[in-house]
Amino acid sequence: MAQTTPNHTQTVSGWAAHDSSGKITPYTFKRRENGINDVTIDILYCGICHTDLHHVRNDWGITMYPVVPGHEITGLISKVGSNVSKFKIGDRVGVGCLAASCLECEFCKDSQENYCDQIQFTYNGIFWDGSITYGGYSKMLVADQRYVVHVPENLPMDAAAPLLCAGVTVFCPLKDNNMLELDSPPKKLGVIGLGGLGHVAVKFGKAFGHHVTVISTSPSKEDEAKHRLGADDFIVSTDLAQMQAKKRSLDLILDTVAAKHSLGSYLELLKVNGTLVIVGAPDKPIDLPSFPLIFGKRVVKGSMTGSMKETQEMMDVCGKYNITCDIEKTTPNKINEALDRLSKNDVKYRFVIDIASRRENKRADSLANKLSVNEEYMEAHRTKSYVDMLTKVQGQMGRKSLDRLASSSSSNPLRVHLSEYLLEPRQETLTNMIEGSNLHHLLIDYFEASFEACNACELLLRSVHQARANYQIIKRVIKLTKRTSDCTQSHAIFEELTLFASLKNPLLIISPTRFRDIHNSYGILLHKLTKKLRTVRRRAKFIRYCKKILGFGLVVSYGALLFALLVLAVHSMVGIFAAPGLVVCSLGLVKKSKLVTRGLKMSLLERFGAQLEVAAKGVFILINDFDTMSRLVMRLQDEIEHNKAIADMCVTNGNSEVLMKVVREFRINQTCFLEQLEELEEHIYLCFLTINRSRTLVMHEIMELQRAHR
Repeated sequence: MAQTTPNHTQTVSGWAAHDSSGKITPYTFKRRENGINDVTIDILYCGICHTDLHHVRNDWGITMYPVVPGHEITGLISKVGSNVSKFKIGDRVGVGCLAASCLECEFCKDSQENYCDQIQFTYNGIFWDGSITYGGYSKMLVADQRYVVHVPENLPMDAAAPLLCAGVTVFCPLKDNNMLELDSPPKKLGVIGLGGLGHVAVKFGKAFGHHVTVISTSPSKEDEAKHRLGADDFIVSTDLAQMQAKKRSLDLILDTVAAKHSLGSYLELLKVNGTLVIVGAPDKPIDLPSFPLIFGKRVVKGSMTGSMKETQEMMDVCGKYNITCDIEKTTPNKINEALDRLSKNDVKYRFVIDIASRRENKRADSLANKLSVNEEYMEAHRTKSYVDMLTKVQGQMGRKSLDRLASSSSSNPLRVHLSEYLLEPRQETLTNMIEGSNLHHLLIDYFEASFEACNACELLLRSVHQARANYQIIKRVIKLTKRTSDCTQSHAIFEELTLFASLKNPLLIISPTRFRDIHNSYGILLHKLTKKLRTVRRRAKFIRYCKKILGFGLVVSYGALLFALLVLAVHSMVGIFAAPGLVVCSLGLVKKSKLVTRGLKMSLLERFGAQLEVAAKGVFILINDFDTMSRLVMRLQDEIEHNKAIADMCVTNGNSEVLMKVVREFRINQTCFLEQLEELEEHIYLCFLTINRSRTLVMHEIMELQRAHR
């Protein structure tokens, strides 16, 4: 065992703990050269896991100092070995907990290498060459391609990083217990602890339609669990009455708590034959009483991180359902502060270190955008509806108005009422259609919410075009400096930079607080819609049972009536005269039964349920769309503020040499900035499409219900 081998020739900057105090400091070390099966990854982000905290403080007594933590790594490939076939330069990739395994045992051959008894981890492990592994708290990583996964194009690299550990850790037990099958009936999932693992477990559970209950010692987390994450129920584990009331109610419990606790009371929440899976890693033994196991035929088992096959499957699922971690970004110089707050559970819900510098992030994002294409959006862009939407917007704005805006460099937003022009059905049309109809208030709330979302998209679209117009100033500055090398036109350049620095940041039109409010309000509406939908489905189920019972009763009564007719006809001549009357009476009963059955027809109830379901799905997608757009907006806000700051600094300094350096940075980052604007613009168009499709479907169900009612 050695920290390095002769093949370790690449000098890397990172951050390491050197003793059990756990203090992280800058650390320079060596990594191996890129081998034939290796890929070299420029690290962009690395999540901070609770396991990192245990390792840097040597809580488990296994730490090999100095330790460079980090096993939630995302970045871009900068070099590939000659035998590498799954990746190419520029690919967006992730590395989780695994760095090496024996490759020969039954588990390795069965794609369960995470259970190989020679498994070695991304940090604090011993690699095949005998060197100690160092993790993602560093600028660069060399990894064997077998232990690297693709990151879906639609997932932001920062919020995707914790999925490499937290995500797959809760994904695997859900998969093992058949809770990720789309055709399987909904089950009741319990999640103990609403932290880094717990909040992702809630998202997976809701994505696959399960009833999710969050179990926590903190009553203050109930609102967060229900209204923001969409949990169906919340139990305060210290409240004995609540725990008693929910006995034998859950099919599966995921225990994500990393502190010592007893499992006894939680086991009582499981149904007979229920399962509790431990995915947290307490540093001390936990209490496991036997009676809840014996008298409930229950199972307690553990689950670690997933195999590489499962990790890639998990990432693909997250890409499909737009599942990411809720994160708080930090910087390398604040790692100690983040670890301290993590030890106090003072984070929602995962810290992610922004490893790369501002310039490196922009270059990397630009490289990724050039070399890797988001297939999902490519598909959307090929659709006629997307092309029509784009054509309508460009037609309504007109190139002249955009050019005029660009030349004036005005900070005023575009005066185009796109929401009135693009929304389908239009709000005034919708008002006229539902006027006088007995429309449920939740559907009215949905239409109002979708109208507000359309207005928000319009504001964002205006701000994108204004930002692009403002950036024309930077383009002119770059052109001016290209014409002369001695900056003879520096006065004109300084004037342009002064103008740019004075302009308002158009993307501040919607603040982070506004995005958070939008998320919360839509979350509350989604909760109300799904709750009402469950009520409607229960009522429909009850009516189906009533119809079956009524039908059986009518069959019995008809049989008895016919039997009476036969008896009368055989034993008495009176039956000859009585029979016609009885037949008429029976026909009357049949007619009456048809009317009763018709009265119990469920078409109206089913249509109402369909309205609620479509509206709920629309709101769910809106939440995800706005979460994605908020991240893009925040990134661009920072970018614009940075550009304004260096422009102002350059003007204040007045030095030609500084000017040339600033312009050089503008030139380097120009393409990346404009591509980020384009990406945000595409998301806005797609959000418009989502809103229109959802509104149209809901309106269709309303019209079908009105026709059925007539």
